[in-house]
Amino acid sequence: MRTLFNDGWRFAKKHIENQKTDGGDSVLCSPEDFYGMLPSESDFSAVPVPHDWLIYDSENLYEDSVGFYKKDFDLHADSQKRYFLRFGGVYMNWAVWVNGKLACVWKYGYTTVEFEMTPFVCDGKNSLTLIAVYQNPNSRWYSGAGIFRDVEFLVTEKSRINNDGIYFSACPEKENDFTGKWRVKIDTEILSPVDGMSVEHKIVFADGKELPLFDSERKSKVTKNPAPAMGVSFNQDENVLTETFCASVENPMLWDDENPNVYLLKTSLVSGGKISYGHARALLGISDRKIQSNIAKRIVEIAKAEGADAI
Repeated sequence: MRTLFNDGWRFAKKHIENQKTDGGDSVLCSPEDFYGMLPSESDFSAVPVPHDWLIYDSENLYEDSVGFYKKDFDLHADSQKRYFLRFGGVYMNWAVWVNGKLACVWKYGYTTVEFEMTPFVCDGKNSLTLIAVYQNPNSRWYSGAGIFRDVEFLVTEKSRINNDGIYFSACPEKENDFTGKWRVKIDTEILSPVDGMSVEHKIVFADGKELPLFDSERKSKVTKNPAPAMGVSFNQDENVLTETFCASVENPMLWDDENPNVYLLKTSLVSGGKISYGHARALLGISDRKIQSNIAKRIVEIAKAEGADAI
């Protein structure tokens, strides 16, 4: 289940002096450096999210500064569920504390970040603190600063499809025969898999008609959740099952700029014949264009993840 989490944020800002090394390079600050220097409660005011604190002073659009965000929320914690926060974008060097404990660190401002809060939340009242550091120069163009995209709160089962963890590709079974059979490949990353779980895929056209899958084969491997390149992961030792599913489809409707035919890929985690662990859905197009070695282009990001009741 996903819930928009944009309401109830409070904000305060502090100016910082951009320190230089002996060689003249800027000294990069860390958001952790400022956690012990939080402004007083009277300095915080309610702000809308998405939010850009630099745009409020058009005479000083590149001010070296630190933004402090706070939010309180109530939670009826369930020991059988997992809780995540997903930030569409925070500019730029930022970290999040949940109930006073460091839960996420990220160093790049343009990427979406999802992190788990389960070890840090409690039943009842909870608090969030986000600190973002802006130091100029850092971008060729005006970037803004702050929580500049939506925030989402996610509740999932213990086992779940990983964030953006479905990868789809396809190619003709016979080279350059775009009207015949295609071989599709779907990789699915599953966090904390359990015995008896299976993965099911359906590819559905806009009219609701399902694209038949035949001559299928499966294989899987278990790895560890990788550490992120630009941040800190607090669950990188978690088991991740990657299932590779391959099947043939016959004469699919192809995508191009004049006839943008798209399919809906539904991927479900099933136990006992029921969708017990949630699902993910993605729009995809199968193309004969040689843009990326004739792979099927995934033209829209995952539109919805988790929440088996929504399929």
